[in-house]
Amino acid sequence: MDASFTKSRPALYRWTGWFFLVNTLLSLLIIMTYLRIIPNFNEVTGVTTGGVALAWFFFFASFIVQLAILFFTCALIILLVIMLYPRRWLAFTLGIIFATVLVFGLIADSMAYALYHMHYAAVGWTVFKAGAMSEVLSLSYPERIFLFVMIAVLLVLEYVIAYLVWRRIAKQNKGSLGYRVAGVFALLFVASYGLMFVATALAGGHWLRPSDNHIILK
Repeated sequence: MDASFTKSRPALYRWTGWFFLVNTLLSLLIIMTYLRIIPNFNEVTGVTTGGVALAWFFFFASFIVQLAILFFTCALIILLVIMLYPRRWLAFTLGIIFATVLVFGLIADSMAYALYHMHYAAVGWTVFKAGAMSEVLSLSYPERIFLFVMIAVLLVLEYVIAYLVWRRIAKQNKGSLGYRVAGVFALLFVASYGLMFVATALAGGHWLRPSDNHIILK
């Protein structure tokens, strides 16, 4: 491959976007474990079929948007690095490390939530305040081996993803698919936070009081 291509900012920009997009979509498999904690919307009194569909859309859109924010925050960091020093090896290294840390964090978070019904950041802070870090983080030898193997497997997996995405970028000319995908994520972002703000306003603003026959603004 032409050495100049590996230093091409546009190519590295495209690789960064697609690399973290693939990781975002694959990470959906991890957060599917949270579905077991979602209440059964059909059991809510007075809810309609449309309301159930809207609730499921909100949850799935929120999952995707939150993952996208998480991964593309790291992507922005790499894009800034590429602007200053466009080298494929550096972008690969940073991307693989960031993605591995994020995926490992999601796995740890799903395990912590299954045990404590709290996210691992909250659990870690609680343990830290209790002064029990040495007790909680005391790992046996087999557990340390398992942890090492998991990290090694994630690093290899991320390298394979990075390599395959790069091959795809090198074979195809720039197209409009990336812009369409970005547009879909933008619409999901607006829909997710828009529904959240509307629901918060309706639930917390007491727009309609059952004891009254007319709408009362708080």
